[in-house]
Amino acid sequence: MSSRCQRSGYLPLALLVYWSRFLPRFLGVWLAIDGLAWLILSLTGILLPQYHDKVFT
Repeated sequence: MSSRCQRSGYLPLALLVYWSRFLPRFLGVWLAIDGLAWLILSLTGILLPQYHDKVFT
């Protein structure tokens, strides 16, 4: 699978980790931050194409 498909599941996984308390909550927060960063980077090319080169350098 591509990394896009694998990383798109970070936000739901982050919620499950945060709520479960089986793993430390900071892991859930960390996954949520990574999922949001991936989402912002992915949408930069669509919503703000003039900044695409600046974001990916």
